[in-house]
Amino acid sequence: MMILISIFATFFKLGCIAFGGPAAHIALFRKTFVDEKQWLTDNEFSQIMAVAQFMPGPASSQIGISLGLHKAGQIGGFVAWLGFTLPTAIVLIAIAQGMLLVDTNNIEPVINGLKLATAAIVLHAVSSMFKSFCRDTLTIAICLTTALLMVLLDSIWLQFILLLVAAACAAIFRKSKQNTQAQQSVSLPISRLAFRTSLLLFASLMIILPVASYYFSQPLLDLFARFFRVGATVFGGGHVVLPMLQQEMVTTGWVTENAFLAGYGITQAMPGPIFTFAAFLGAVNQLAIPSVIAAMIALIAIFSPSFLLINICFFYWRKLSENAAIRASLIGINAAVVGLLLAAFYQPIFISSVDSVLQLIAFILLTALVFWQKVPVWLIVILAGGCGYFWQFLQ
Repeated sequence: MMILISIFATFFKLGCIAFGGPAAHIALFRKTFVDEKQWLTDNEFSQIMAVAQFMPGPASSQIGISLGLHKAGQIGGFVAWLGFTLPTAIVLIAIAQGMLLVDTNNIEPVINGLKLATAAIVLHAVSSMFKSFCRDTLTIAICLTTALLMVLLDSIWLQFILLLVAAACAAIFRKSKQNTQAQQSVSLPISRLAFRTSLLLFASLMIILPVASYYFSQPLLDLFARFFRVGATVFGGGHVVLPMLQQEMVTTGWVTENAFLAGYGITQAMPGPIFTFAAFLGAVNQLAIPSVIAAMIALIAIFSPSFLLINICFFYWRKLSENAAIRASLIGINAAVVGLLLAAFYQPIFISSVDSVLQLIAFILLTALVFWQKVPVWLIVILAGGCGYFWQFLQ
């Protein structure tokens, strides 16, 4: 019981300060669970991170679920997800019900400060991960090429394609090394029953839910089916989910366009996973479904595929990772992920955070604090937000 409380408390705290999207979330996870708590090794974290990149759904949340699963089994995975998601979900539901009305002009300076802290945290993560995963000419080339293409090109499938190309390049051109062979594969406590149940549920729900929602006029069932389908099929992270949600909710008249756009803007200012936007959309539904019930259904539905896919993908991971080609491809994937984080640091995190000399100075100071590693990350985030708030009175 104590370990579950510890998992919930840790992820709840991270859910309150995890501003900046998936790149910042991964940075916080690595700093918290590898560097500070040492729940797993850097190699084990890199494997979880690499596998999560290939699964549809929210990569950072899937990493968090996997970390909880690694520490305390299936219940630990659920508790980790609950802690990380709950803070933002509660606030978004409250806003959707009209319980919280704020002037965005008043909170904009705070958001600007938080964005600077996010940039500093992501830069530290990129630096640390570059040292760990980009140690030779090939991996450095994969990292920098991935970052450059992500900045220059705009495509929904680009991230997935680059990861595949990186895996293939590393498998073909990188010679096996003894230290690579000696690395231990991450092992998550997933039973054969959990694997079979998850596989059956995922396949069944993907087929049965659309059919059932078509033949039975049940708004709650249709709501669950729509969000489950989005969570099971979207690749590329939180921002890519927006066109799918707009098509499922706005085009059908379930949510007004104004409410959708307002909710997305509010979600951008929130910590935690952007997939919690589902809770807001459920709460502002136009179907006369009680807002809190609809929000909970939407939230559970969009994250449910992640739990099932984690059990499916990681059940055979230990055996798969013993293959030399798989081990080599994992090295390429990790280098590409560093490139993805580097691109995310530049655009949109740094570009949208620093647009003046004073903000650049603040960013440098915050970065120095993060690299110093003597001040907790959560305190740096609060300090940045507070400085942003008080700075508006000095201008």
